[in-house]
Amino acid sequence: MFVEAYGQEVYNCLGREMISSIIIGTRVNYGSGLLHFAQFCNTLGIAEEAKFPILQELMGTFVSYQIGKSASVAHLVEGLQIWHIVNCAEWAQGPVVKTTFDVHKAYIPDDTRGQPRPPVTLAHLTVLCKKLNFQDPLECAVYAAT
Repeated sequence: MFVEAYGQEVYNCLGREMISSIIIGTRVNYGSGLLHFAQFCNTLGIAEEAKFPILQELMGTFVSYQIGKSASVAHLVEGLQIWHIVNCAEWAQGPVVKTTFDVHKAYIPDDTRGQPRPPVTLAHLTVLCKKLNFQDPLECAVYAAT
């Protein structure tokens, strides 16, 4: 509908701007989510036209399919959500998806969950800042973030 209303060029411009606003690490997750979802759909023989936009039931099935395979299913789903945002498509995150996420979390082995780390204190930050090399732009960025 968006393309019909505003034209392909406006749509392409919007998509480029949205993609460029997404940080690099998230773009990697975006691609990974699309790849895993495409592989999932191909395994189940889902037709191309039925893949996107993703219906809630299909998304719930995808999350269920990841049980025991990936502790980072949330990152995969985030990539699929970005596809919907960039393509101005409705995002189907509803009760089916929430329930399957909850089930998925229950199947993540305890040994794959990291133990909470102690909080960073002002004393830690002070020692860190004293050791930084301010000739290195990365270390300057670390200082700026503290």
